Amino acid sequence: MSKDLTWLMTSLIEQTPGVVEALLLSADGLKVTCDGQLDTDAADQMAAVCSGLVALGEGFEAHCAAGRLRSLTVALSDRQVVVMEAGDGTILAVLADAEADTGAIGAAMVQLIERVRRHLNIPVRTAPTPTP
Repeated sequence: MSKDLTWLMTSLIEQTPGVVEALLLSADGLKVTCDGQLDTDAADQMAAVCSGLVALGEGFEAHCAAGRLRSLTVALSDRQVVVMEAGDGTILAVLADAEADTGAIGAAMVQLIERVRRHLNIPVRTAPTPTP
């Protein structure tokens, strides 16, 4: 994966009305990159929470036999979070104003992912094998 994808997160915010933060994370909940607005602690916490959301969504996927998880939206009183798979082992998450158009946000996220998907894959981490 390319080292600096901050510009992607910044462009998503600048080009999508209502989006205030954007974050790319690994499926196991580690921050890969985010826009310049998020401090390190907030980005790490958001990455962990969004990874958990995807895990919950995948639980419904298995329980309902309704196909693969495409996206999740969490509506809060003042904000909303939209989360979707961005590549193998990668998740894209945005925080937006409560009244922002989730359809437009989702479309912008899909467009970004389609443009740069080959740069967004993260190999699955494995535990190191102990040496005798």
